[in-house]
Amino acid sequence: MATTEAPRQVNVNFGRLTDADIAANIGRAVRPAKGRRSAPGFGQQTLIRGAIEALSTISPARAGLLPSLALMATRSASISYIAGPALSVLRGGEFTLAEGIVGSGGAGLTAGMGAGVYAWMKRPGAELGFYGSISLGYMTNIGFGAGACVSVMFGPAPAMLGGDSIALEVDIGIDVLTVSGLLYLSAPSVTSVWPPVIAPGYSPQVIGIGFQVTAGMSVLPANIAVSASRTWLRPAASFP
Repeated sequence: MATTEAPRQVNVNFGRLTDADIAANIGRAVRPAKGRRSAPGFGQQTLIRGAIEALSTISPARAGLLPSLALMATRSASISYIAGPALSVLRGGEFTLAEGIVGSGGAGLTAGMGAGVYAWMKRPGAELGFYGSISLGYMTNIGFGAGACVSVMFGPAPAMLGGDSIALEVDIGIDVLTVSGLLYLSAPSVTSVWPPVIAPGYSPQVIGIGFQVTAGMSVLPANIAVSASRTWLRPAASFP
């Protein structure tokens, strides 16, 4: 008569697992780089989660992965995990204020442009100038609008405001007006291709926040957008 062996319990002990073991056996294991970084705040977490989860409606093939990325992107920067982006907030002694007009529109795909003035608060001194930008991306709505935008960038104007960046945007419609909150992320170091392409090993940093009020037409009362933008600067005056 055949006998059935009872299943045995298997215990796995990770107590002696080292960084060298991880690097040798798990090719994509990463550790967030040390530095002056902090976890995104509550409002930044809301914007990040909303924008990433909205992408699951645009890309059904990644619908199961994107909600997990939304959770990982808002974790504390002190937590190590496998194959996830290490999102951090860039902090420094200098900052840049920008104020101008913006206009955008689209249906699923969106395009926009903006222009205005900026003030780079150096240490010491300051620089005043003009900026212009264009953007391309995705949105979860159909509509168009134009209005005013104010942004605070966490660093020097040439590095934070100028060049390429990625914007996560959440819009709430109030009658004919739309109030928007924006979170600006650093873009990959890609100069030959635009919009910027996310390369392997890309670790985004929060480089600024923005708020805008626009007037126009919108089919839905709320919208989430992700766009890549390029900004040009023209300094006008510098003060010691």
